[in-house]
Amino acid sequence: MTLPRSAALVIGVVYLALGVLGFLLAPDPTALNGHQPSNTVWIFSVGLLQNALHITIGLLGLVAARKSGQARLFGLGAFFVFTAVTAYGIVAAIAGFEGDAALNANWPDNILHALTAVAGLAIAQPTSRAPQNG
Repeated sequence: MTLPRSAALVIGVVYLALGVLGFLLAPDPTALNGHQPSNTVWIFSVGLLQNALHITIGLLGLVAARKSGQARLFGLGAFFVFTAVTAYGIVAAIAGFEGDAALNANWPDNILHALTAVAGLAIAQPTSRAPQNG
């Protein structure tokens, strides 16, 4: 399995697990939005929208892991989406409008999203091929 496929698989498993655990273990897994510090799984904030998005990202990662081209496309999409989500989370935390935020994000979420964006950029990079003679 190539590195992009393996990375897409790991991201898929992590987000799928976080989404499923968010529904199973969170105190209020169907909370629609807004900052709720008590609604966490391990250190990550969760809510209905986040759980659904995490499961969707997880499934997309698992499907993308089947082929290298799909994995690179998944990585590119993950880079753009998670860069935007990270920026939103940081602005929400710094500006102090976490209570009115659409996502129940906290700093561990922001770090996870930033790491996912960086991983997505790495996955999206084309692999080098040996030059062909003739």
